[in-house]
Amino acid sequence: MLRSSKTLTLTIPDNPNLQVFGIDNAPATANAGGTVALEYTVVNQGIADARGRWTDRVYVSLKPQLDGSAILLGTFDNPSSLVPGEKYTVQTGDLRLPKRLGGPAYLIVQTNANGGL
Repeated sequence: MLRSSKTLTLTIPDNPNLQVFGIDNAPATANAGGTVALEYTVVNQGIADARGRWTDRVYVSLKPQLDGSAILLGTFDNPSSLVPGEKYTVQTGDLRLPKRLGGPAYLIVQTNANGGL
């Protein structure tokens, strides 16, 4: 094995940091098999522009966190850029709920779900 006698300094580049800022206008009740519509806002909390294409996803879950049991309700593409501190808002329109869920449930929004950034 041969190694260099000099060290290499690796620098992590500045990155965007997309976060769901809020979920608004979500109903308090809905019928299984019916629809829900909501509005959500995403903010870039990073120190670099968000450039490229990323996807947001909306799920319904019986758990308060996103895991493999969550059911995908809708996917929303975002092909624009977002500078640090900038926000965008999405109105989902009607999203169909599954017929098989009942009881307390959570609407969960995941931004950059496709890892595009």
